[in-house]
Amino acid sequence: MSLFSFSWPFQSRIRLLSWLVSLLVLSGCSATPKFQLLQDVLSAGLSPDEVSVLMIPINTKQRELALQPDRLLQPASTMKLLTTVVALDELGVNWSGETQIRVQQSDVHRQTLAGPLIVKGRSNTDLSYAELNFMLRQLYDQGVRHIPSGIQVDRTQFNPQRPAPTNQPFDEAPRARYNHVPDPLMLQQNMHWLSLQSDMAGVKGWFSPSWKGLQLEVSGLKLVHQRCDSFSIHQQQFSVQQLSSGEWQIQVRGEFPIQCQWQGQLELLDRDLNLQLAIQNDWQQLGGTIGNKMIFKAAEANSQLLVQHLGRPLPEIVYRINKYSDNALARLVYANLASTATALPTTMTTTEASDRFIDDWLRQRQISAAGLVVDNGSGLSRRARISARQLAAVLAAGWSAPYSAEFVASLPLAGVDGTLRQRLKNGPAYQRARLKTGTLRDVTALAGYVWDQQNQPWIFVGIVNSDQAAQKGRALLDKWVQQLAGQ
Repeated sequence: MSLFSFSWPFQSRIRLLSWLVSLLVLSGCSATPKFQLLQDVLSAGLSPDEVSVLMIPINTKQRELALQPDRLLQPASTMKLLTTVVALDELGVNWSGETQIRVQQSDVHRQTLAGPLIVKGRSNTDLSYAELNFMLRQLYDQGVRHIPSGIQVDRTQFNPQRPAPTNQPFDEAPRARYNHVPDPLMLQQNMHWLSLQSDMAGVKGWFSPSWKGLQLEVSGLKLVHQRCDSFSIHQQQFSVQQLSSGEWQIQVRGEFPIQCQWQGQLELLDRDLNLQLAIQNDWQQLGGTIGNKMIFKAAEANSQLLVQHLGRPLPEIVYRINKYSDNALARLVYANLASTATALPTTMTTTEASDRFIDDWLRQRQISAAGLVVDNGSGLSRRARISARQLAAVLAAGWSAPYSAEFVASLPLAGVDGTLRQRLKNGPAYQRARLKTGTLRDVTALAGYVWDQQNQPWIFVGIVNSDQAAQKGRALLDKWVQQLAGQ
């Protein structure tokens, strides 16, 4: 069958001719690995308009290999490469977030506080339930016992301070860990561990941590005859309500298979309620008392810092973001880029300020930002757009930067760890490629570095946007990585 027997529009045929000419020119360079990019795309059953790939040698004068490298596509999680390179460059390798416990100056050394307990968040990536408990233990050991005025929460590092609870969810799993939208006071990404188990009589449920004054009601789950592995927790209905006793109840309604067990992490509670219950429970277990009032405003300028917890340094956060594609950490780091932006209107949101800062960073390095849409910095977005050439330029900047060792080591090693642990395990690319993966519905991508058989490094960026991305695009990108590593 002729390549031109497809019922493509005239303009697509013209583009196809230009690509063929380009590939013939490339094939004439004997020092350049021989690829049949366009033929591979067609053989995979994909349209050329759905694929963008760019391979650039870093240390040699070989020609780049490319197919539509300037086309703007959805990058999925490969967008995290832009976020982490800019963060390492501008925030610095010593950056870390923190959580502070403060009191009004007049309350220092008092057993009973006249004012509220002030909890100030400044993007601590590592504030877990255990660390919060230890912070409160330190406060108790300093002599504080009674906090009748309750809790004051300071999230003013971001604008808005926290995402609106009514925001449209990204997909059908808004309670899943990967969908958590962070704010400056992120307590264990607001996750709880939920377990459900059934027999012929009914369903039982447990959750952890199980705060005093919080109940789980699963009687609304109807037993059904279906396979346990077909159960989806995200198809069930969750609601939280306050009972007449003052306690809170999580209700789960829907269907659950007979003789089945399910467990996993979910965002069960609103983050404000979760923080309040965590502090109240921990404080009461220590032997103190605390009021129920909760207010949200900035800490007073003359307030006194009593306890502080620092998160891990940025290179360790970047490692987690890129190795395991942690969306919440990527979004949190991206939001912190706004703090480095200067001379911006005070009405500008944190996201807008971060976008402006990234545009400036690219322009200073003579990298085109035309058409770029970062959105939230994680790639978990349908709006995000970037070209293979733009992403390759970011990878080039990361390769030559003082923090290069930290950045390159954060990328999954083919067939060994992170999101590539079960991928590229066989063939020449095994342990010879460090690549960030990207996966969304109708999107698959790979971007990073590949070493050929002469141990020469190449920048590789491949993006497929197609309803066949998972079935056909992933195998195509893997094929090109293997071929590049085998040259």
